[in-house]
Amino acid sequence: MTKRFLVAALVGLFLLPLSQLNAQVVGFRYRVTPKPGNGPAFENAMRAHAAFRSANGDTWQWVVYQVVAGEQLGDYLVISNGHSYADMDAYETEPFQGLLGGHFGSTVTPLIESIGLRFNIQDTLINRPLPDGAQANLLPVTRYYTTPSGGPAFDESLRLIHEAIVANDFPAYYTVNRPSMGGRAGIVNIVGLSENWAGLATPDPNVVQMMISHYGQERATEIFESFLTSD
Repeated sequence: MTKRFLVAALVGLFLLPLSQLNAQVVGFRYRVTPKPGNGPAFENAMRAHAAFRSANGDTWQWVVYQVVAGEQLGDYLVISNGHSYADMDAYETEPFQGLLGGHFGSTVTPLIESIGLRFNIQDTLINRPLPDGAQANLLPVTRYYTTPSGGPAFDESLRLIHEAIVANDFPAYYTVNRPSMGGRAGIVNIVGLSENWAGLATPDPNVVQMMISHYGQERATEIFESFLTSD
């Protein structure tokens, strides 16, 4: 199966939920660029490797996405969420590591042009999953760059927008994460969740109209101005 990620969107070969910023819940994300012309072979090798990992006792669940719009088009993201940094210490000492690493090295690595690792802190305080039974097949990502002075205002305005969305059962679904290693400081990624392309259409009423109805014109304007000018 192929799910798609935009950088907005990705396509997952395996899936897992996100967790929470305040508890320092970490997601491990590899970005993989296959060698030119090796995309289909890479996908087949990753499917076979995923089955090998499952059969040989891997205790983590991994998700594979493909970038289908935006920068690094055609790259793959290999992600495991919901961990602590201490989990990494335990994971690296698991007896299956040598076996799994050897299999990856012999079957997948020859198809790879480059690979990099980044750690993201997940945020469940600002997190709105899809309704039960719906699957996140498309993940449009919007990346914000905040400054030390603007970051708190951005966080507060994002919290207020999220509260209005939840209170009004507005049809917007998303998770939020922030790089903790391997990326520049101040990045906030808002990851949309959609079952299909139609789910990316602007709702009617839209988020601005919903915010005005919830907070009033003046307060809604203040919140949006703070959100858009604090980076």
